Amino acid sequence: MSEADFNEAVRKYAETLPKLQELERQKDEWMDRFNTQFKPVQKTLGTQKRFFKKWMKQRNLNELVVAGTTFTFEVEPKVLLTMERVESSFPPDAVQRFKSANAVTKDKFKEER
Repeated sequence: MSEADFNEAVRKYAETLPKLQELERQKDEWMDRFNTQFKPVQKTLGTQKRFFKKWMKQRNLNELVVAGTTFTFEVEPKVLLTMERVESSFPPDAVQRFKSANAVTKDKFKEER
């Protein structure tokens, strides 16, 4: 990469940034209008889904079809894994070996405007 390449990248970035900022402003305005209409509908559906969940639990139903949507319950096993639990369950040297063997680093590239 040459100095000329760098200067060209700076020029393109500076030229494109105002366009992006204008589009972000337009997006924010559009999102405000969208959310004004979307959120009440989403809230109503959320209320109904909570009702269906209670209905199904009270009647021990595994499946319910409403307006073409199928609601189901599935049992999904999960393992809650935190460093606190690992450290309290295994010897310190094993925990340290695990940390060393599984440690990763990554670069973070930040942009602040």
